[in-house]
Amino acid sequence: MISEEKIKARIEEKLDSKIKSLSSLSGGCISDAFKVITENGLNYFLKYNPSASNDMFIKEANGLKELAKANAIRIPEVLSFDEDYILLEYISSGSQKRKISSRSSGEVLLKCTNSLPKALDFMRIITSAPIHKKIFPMKKKNQVG
Repeated sequence: MISEEKIKARIEEKLDSKIKSLSSLSGGCISDAFKVITENGLNYFLKYNPSASNDMFIKEANGLKELAKANAIRIPEVLSFDEDYILLEYISSGSQKRKISSRSSGEVLLKCTNSLPKALDFMRIITSAPIHKKIFPMKKKNQVG
């Protein structure tokens, strides 16, 4: 559990609700991840790392906001962030509701193409150079330009 009461107080202030429970989630290797349930019954996702670089969560927040602009896949809403945490909308895992074809996957990827380079630039943490090469949609045959 998060031992720092200060981060809890900051999250409660941002959400305007007391935290009822924090459940540790697995999967992260850089930060601690938690499912936050507030007294008003809402769920949130919190990534917390008191040792993070000053802009790690700022870059992640900006990258997620950029990816959301494509409106191609479900991206969690960024609710709050600071130097040591990012608070996101909690998206429950679930079963696949429809079969996804390679064509529809390609369409989703194409929708993301315009947002991806900027999102990757925001999200780079370690390197000072952009982590993508120029990404452009493929031109259709007989397409001019």
